[in-house]
Amino acid sequence: MKSMKIINLFLILSLAIVVLSCKKGKELKTESGFKYRLYTENTGEKAKLGDYIIIELVYKTENDSVLFDSRKKVPLRFKLENIPFPGSYEDGLTNLSEGDSATFYVSADSLYKHYYPAESDRVDQEKTVFKPKSFLLFDVKLLEIQDYVEAEQDQMIKLSKAEKLEKENLKTFLSGREFIASEDSGLYFYHLIKKGVGNNISKGKFVSLKYTGKFLDGKVFDNFGTPERPFVFRVGENKVLKAWEDAITNFRQGDQLELVIPSTNAYAEQGLLDVKSGDYIIPPFTSLWYEMEILQVTDTLKIAKK
Repeated sequence: MKSMKIINLFLILSLAIVVLSCKKGKELKTESGFKYRLYTENTGEKAKLGDYIIIELVYKTENDSVLFDSRKKVPLRFKLENIPFPGSYEDGLTNLSEGDSATFYVSADSLYKHYYPAESDRVDQEKTVFKPKSFLLFDVKLLEIQDYVEAEQDQMIKLSKAEKLEKENLKTFLSGREFIASEDSGLYFYHLIKKGVGNNISKGKFVSLKYTGKFLDGKVFDNFGTPERPFVFRVGENKVLKAWEDAITNFRQGDQLELVIPSTNAYAEQGLLDVKSGDYIIPPFTSLWYEMEILQVTDTLKIAKK
């Protein structure tokens, strides 16, 4: 019995050593001096320019302060089109095969110059995360490498499912509600809650309004405008969604309305991404629901007040 305990203890210690050695990885350097630590090493083909790749990515400062973590959302999928600078994490990916994981040590000075190429636009480097003579650590797991045909087929299947789901959700939302389809049959849907006065808004007019933007489940993604500080745009300048431009000419000052816009006339399959956090402000294939009140319509830029 005692001998069995000794054997079990030996197995546990052996397993712990294996796990720790895998976690530690193997430190490597390319011919150009780019340093990285490889945790798993597979024998397949390395990623190359032109491939579509799917990765999990975490990048952080040298003191382990996490700046971005794709694992909290979905894996990143993109085409490996170019190497922005020698020693970039994109450069590091060309040293990995499908299934490999590694940490890349990317020069903060190189990243700073990459993100601030013009000296006139640069901010003090000390005030950024790109501290001089330091490294940013990019933890990468290469999940899949796809060629152009595989990537396109995979994307078409995903987009088809997402588009179908959006149409079903939109149909359910509109059912039983007092929305009217636009004359272009589906460019947008509207519901006039309260009628204002005056003539319909025309091109060239300045429109002051307040609005709340929601998803069809009622979750608010944007809320802007008060009588003292309204949202203002000039009709015809294409500074807002096209569906807004087209719909607004059917309304007048004082109107309160709801406007529903399918994603095909909003942010479509790209969605709207917050580049700082990596989160979607508006996910791909998402219909938008706006509640708005037109506060003022003028020929010149003025602030609406009540």
